[in-house]
Amino acid sequence: MMNTIKYTAILFILLLFTGVGAHAQLTYEIGGDSVPLYQSTHTYRVQMSNTLNESYWNLYEGTLTVAQVQSGDYTPLVAKTDYSVEIENAGVYATITIRFLAPGAAAANPIAYDNGSESGRYTLTYRETTVDDFKCFANEVFHIHVMPPIDIDIAHQGDQYRCQDESDVYKTNIESVSEAVYTVYIEYPDTLTTGSTGYSGTWEFYLNVSTQGEISGQNTTIADVVPNTTGVYITNVTGIDTRTYGGKFEVTDADVHEIQFTVSYNDVLGVTQEITVGLTGISGKFNEVDADEIFGGEGNQIKHTIYAMPAVGVLTALN
Repeated sequence: MMNTIKYTAILFILLLFTGVGAHAQLTYEIGGDSVPLYQSTHTYRVQMSNTLNESYWNLYEGTLTVAQVQSGDYTPLVAKTDYSVEIENAGVYATITIRFLAPGAAAANPIAYDNGSESGRYTLTYRETTVDDFKCFANEVFHIHVMPPIDIDIAHQGDQYRCQDESDVYKTNIESVSEAVYTVYIEYPDTLTTGSTGYSGTWEFYLNVSTQGEISGQNTTIADVVPNTTGVYITNVTGIDTRTYGGKFEVTDADVHEIQFTVSYNDVLGVTQEITVGLTGISGKFNEVDADEIFGGEGNQIKHTIYAMPAVGVLTALN
């Protein structure tokens, strides 16, 4: 009878994972805790029945029930080998933080994401055991569907090779300012089952702009960088009025998946300029890593040419 009472008490406490996880299950937010993106970090927790009890976490491949977990027929993945993990028992809570990544080629069962098949589905389990002779225990499961990583790319609006935006506008032989518009956009998995909400969360990147004039020492400098989209903030700015600019772009509006910004260049008349614009330090709401950084793809850097505006001499009268 005592055994039954203790088991019931533990099971009552372990009705659901508390905190962020329960909300994610209801909304199916892509990038959320039940649908994390590959190369993201999420934390899950349970309110313990008794802080003196022993607690255990495991991650299994596939969508398992409590009965399947307790059957012992399934082998859990190996923590710190197949995935990155931190476990903590603090106060009344047992907490686990998982980094959904393959730590290297040597991983026996690296975390996989959904590539259109049944891969990418996992079951996180929590087990709490009393320390008395009865060894009463309870299990709780949480189903996870790992989706592909975010992909953040940059594009240059207009032709790759062009004169500055004021082409066909009369210029006098003085310094002027050119403007070029760029777009950074985030692509996220949107093929989940009905009820998904898409990727909704903050994201950020560092923007780097450098210029190189075709004549040594005749480089255009960056006069200003201005976002054309609301909900975007620039911090850590360096290099204004130099040929090398850097700034941290923080997209704080959860609904913004594409931003435009304008870069103003101080013209060097008569000198063609090679422009390089790149993204580094890309991160999503849950520390997601950009797909191009994971797999070595393109998209984080573009190069283009701003052809020289003529630097004609002053018109003078001879007689």
